[in-house]
Amino acid sequence: MPPFFTVKTKNFNLQEDSYSSANELLKLMQDLNIQGIEPLISEDAVLQDIYNKYDILAVLRNIFLEYKKLGDQEISIREGGCGSTCQLNGAPVYELYGHQSERTFAFVIREENSQIVNIHPCMSYVDKDGEKGKNGWEMFLHAAKTLLDRKKPNE
Repeated sequence: MPPFFTVKTKNFNLQEDSYSSANELLKLMQDLNIQGIEPLISEDAVLQDIYNKYDILAVLRNIFLEYKKLGDQEISIREGGCGSTCQLNGAPVYELYGHQSERTFAFVIREENSQIVNIHPCMSYVDKDGEKGKNGWEMFLHAAKTLLDRKKPNE
């Protein structure tokens, strides 16, 4: 079954010369392959010290489904940075961009020992020209709702 997105990566250059879980994750996102993503994420992965690997996978799955529901047949992956002064500043930030919906979802991938230990949403995405990301709140809130539906904090 072909993927329901055609992914353009004109603004993103995967480094083919060296293996990294982050590069592999981005390739699998192009095919919306959640099953392929699962082994790349460490069993010890956490998000905000509350959510685990399977919560992170649920967010990715639901983000992909939300793009489809909004009519996106193409998404792009763009690489930029974080424009805030938070702990993510200086890390590469990747942005999914829906061509139909014009919705974005930006995130940082943290990798240790060839495994992904965190995929952290970023609300302060800026591209390589310093242009701020747009329309990211809707997908960010969708991700937050997915997490809250799975597990209430302090549960």
